[in-house]
Amino acid sequence: ADWRYCVEPELFINQLQPNHPYKEKEFNGKVRPFSDVVDTAAKLKQLISTQVAALSYQPGEKSGFIFSETGSGQSINTFVPSKVRPRSGDAGPFVRYMEQLIPNEKDRNQLLRWCATLVVRPEIRMHFSVLLTSETQGVGKSTLGDQILAPLVGRSNVSKPNENDIAESNFTGPWAAHKRLAIVDEIYAGQSKKVYNRLK
Repeated sequence: ADWRYCVEPELFINQLQPNHPYKEKEFNGKVRPFSDVVDTAAKLKQLISTQVAALSYQPGEKSGFIFSETGSGQSINTFVPSKVRPRSGDAGPFVRYMEQLIPNEKDRNQLLRWCATLVVRPEIRMHFSVLLTSETQGVGKSTLGDQILAPLVGRSNVSKPNENDIAESNFTGPWAAHKRLAIVDEIYAGQSKKVYNRLK
């Protein structure tokens, strides 16, 4: 009852973890300890009640089943929100960290607006990204992405592509699809002009 079969692309999804789809062989291996048959996927495919037409990724909407307004049928939303919940407290340490990271007040305010939109309004797809540069290492650039934004967005909605992923992909690969935040730790423009031009 927990599993659904997606027709296109052909995947198997657990309703409790829609962000972890399985291919047929993986699914059969995953459920084998609980099944009396070797090919559980074939049995699941026979049940019309378990089928969904497609996968979707709609941040801000409830995870799991959604009905398409275009008439394409039922789909399953693979977006899973962060488990971090707001609570009252002192924002002072974060404010001081941001003042140290971005000394320019105008730039800092713009970055804070971008971060707030990313975290609080998942349904908004922003049309620009953030590029943090510094001549000195260890100033806290990675901390913002890895330790602050990634948990707030939800780890399953974050990818960490490398230079090759960006240079060789068409921006629809695993690092871009069904993700809200991509964190690229280092780009050396002098060594990788192709990456530099692709990002532009």
